[in-house]
Amino acid sequence: MCVLFTELQASNRELTRALDQQTATTDILRAISAAPIDLQPVFEAIARNSVRLCRGLRSAVFRFDGELMHVGALYGFSADGEEATRRAFPTRPERRMLAGRAVLSRAIVHIPDVTADPEFDYRALAVTADWRSLLVVPMLRGGEVLGTVGVGRAEIGPFRDQEIELLKTFADQAVIAIAFVGSAKRSAPGAMLTNADSRSAEGGASLAAHLAARDRATLIARSTSS
Repeated sequence: MCVLFTELQASNRELTRALDQQTATTDILRAISAAPIDLQPVFEAIARNSVRLCRGLRSAVFRFDGELMHVGALYGFSADGEEATRRAFPTRPERRMLAGRAVLSRAIVHIPDVTADPEFDYRALAVTADWRSLLVVPMLRGGEVLGTVGVGRAEIGPFRDQEIELLKTFADQAVIAIAFVGSAKRSAPGAMLTNADSRSAEGGASLAAHLAARDRATLIARSTSS
């Protein structure tokens, strides 16, 4: 009986995690389809859900234009921490900055304790922003880096494998949003939306519906197997 109860608890935790992930995906895709020429709501949704689902304290999304990194969205920062972070950008990516390192390496940067990292040179900013461990995932389209999604914690310690995979998913969704918004803007150089924009928005809504349905199917399969 004890073993069965333990297995049931584990199954419920997995089901809850799947539901949370589905909710986050729907939130982000809704932001894409609701604002087809504006990335800001998408980046804000990604930052917000990164903190919520990765046991984070704060999150930062950065855009990379091929030369400079720019702030995309900040979530969970104190007023002083946000001001200090925004003051540091735009900037060229460098290995001494963890988000910049993710851009240069085109790889995930996972640092359980930033103060123990020999290349890290933003300790004053880390103290002001109040984070000690950091996970940063690059937004990759082919071999091109479009930006980064990062989540930080005030305490020292590694992130779980599931959290790393989840942040990778958020970075992939950011890439989809960037491509989608770029397409919509090319279709509508003026302030007014054209028919092409409407079709793009409808396409985004269809994409959101498709992925949400896929997540529901996965969720049902998990609950059935449990």
